[in-house]
Amino acid sequence: MTFIAAAAAAGMVADTGAGEAAVSTSIKTHHDRLKGVEESTRDDARERARRMTETFDRDLAAAYTPERLATASDEELEELFQAANRVVFYAHGPAHAVLLQRTAQSLETRSKLTDEHRRDLYRAWVVTRQFDNANALARAHPGLQLQALPPVPTADAPAAGRVVVWRPADDAEALSAQVVEQDVPTHVVVLSHPRCGFSQRAIAAIEADPVLSAQLGHALWLAPPNGSLDLRDVQAWNRAHPGARLSYAVAMGDWPQFDSWATPVFYFMREGRVVATVTGWPREGRARELHDAFALMDAREDP
Repeated sequence: MTFIAAAAAAGMVADTGAGEAAVSTSIKTHHDRLKGVEESTRDDARERARRMTETFDRDLAAAYTPERLATASDEELEELFQAANRVVFYAHGPAHAVLLQRTAQSLETRSKLTDEHRRDLYRAWVVTRQFDNANALARAHPGLQLQALPPVPTADAPAAGRVVVWRPADDAEALSAQVVEQDVPTHVVVLSHPRCGFSQRAIAAIEADPVLSAQLGHALWLAPPNGSLDLRDVQAWNRAHPGARLSYAVAMGDWPQFDSWATPVFYFMREGRVVATVTGWPREGRARELHDAFALMDAREDP
């Protein structure tokens, strides 16, 4: 029995909750509409995730029942796989990853499931933090050379104004859960990634600037959720940049204040609210913008 079939047999596939409502228009038309939402919301990741989830759930979720998948054409199954993959990529919904798995099972039943489908499914499990499923898929298909993931750290639910991040171990493939405060008087969060050339340019400039290096010494550096943990790359970054050690954001929903998860982005926060944002790192740098943002964050608010 394959991993996908075994997962379905074990009850890992959840109900969509969509009932038996008819999908009134063609699946391709609905998928095209979802692509249109993707294109029209490029400047706001938070709005994109919200609208893509809303559009997918309204127009397409009802097509993912086992009965409907069984009667769908091969072309429709491919559209459904890509639609679910698209909404998982942007919205990171665990339930949507389950629908992607369900479609993958149907494709596999017809011998239509490719290695690229399997890689997409693996990335969906990773970005939705379902590491057991990702590891099971990796073990079932060693030829794909998918990264084995460490256990998901356990942590008590944080109190209001706090959030859990995952900190990588220095010399082992392990993560630990750490609680950080969001509602402190002032706080800087930097989204960065070791494979991002702009992030590499930013950290080189910051470390060469004693004032910025000191100012950002207490910032929280976060690797955004994505379809690969890149643990060794993050560990290498942390060894090279001990003043800007990266942790992992667990979920985008933990940081509803953020409207972009690109890298690098510098969020300047006061009592949990974003008061200034500096995005990207062009060749001329962003030093002036960062200094201005620090001044704005530290300024007293009007009474």
